[in-house]
Amino acid sequence: MILLPTLDEEEGLADVLPRLPVREMSELGWESKVLIIDGGSKDLTTQVAQESGCELLQQQGKGKGAAMRLGFLHFLQADYDALVMLDPDGTYHPEEIPKFLKKLEHADVVIGDRLRGAMDPDAMTRTNYFGNHVLTWIAVALYGVPMNDLCSGYWGFSKQAPQVIVWSLRSAGPPRGPPNDQETIGFVSQTAIRAPIHGRLWKPPCMVK
Repeated sequence: MILLPTLDEEEGLADVLPRLPVREMSELGWESKVLIIDGGSKDLTTQVAQESGCELLQQQGKGKGAAMRLGFLHFLQADYDALVMLDPDGTYHPEEIPKFLKKLEHADVVIGDRLRGAMDPDAMTRTNYFGNHVLTWIAVALYGVPMNDLCSGYWGFSKQAPQVIVWSLRSAGPPRGPPNDQETIGFVSQTAIRAPIHGRLWKPPCMVK
């Protein structure tokens, strides 16, 4: 399953969907299904998703954390062998999905490492670059997690990875009123932090533009 969390991403989604390496995945023995989790887009994002034949679900609440919750639950309830999630804003290269699937043959969780990959000069602002380093350093200091890019938007999970996902869902707990950015960051961080504890973790470099 390919999970794409969206919010007003009509242009990015229209660019990413045709670039999904369906043929290459099929040659590797993978059948792909695209799940769009939309956070209440006001543009033509949902129309692009429907016209492309993607499964579309509307998330409850706001933020990427809420989208991940719903996507993870859908993954656990269905009979998928793997989940690859990427931000569909054109930042990440969907052509790299087969690389993630190959890594999942020997790992339970794969996190694309932007800092060790090929990054365009304008791909990340100085503020985001510094903030990512600070959050990653805190995670390493507190939990001993060998992590380089805590805030990556490119993930892969094997069928054996639900331990990681279930822990994140339980730790986040039920939504308490309208979700906010702090809860979203907490949910994403918990998933990243627990990944190497509950499963084998790989962090391949990924391209970012």
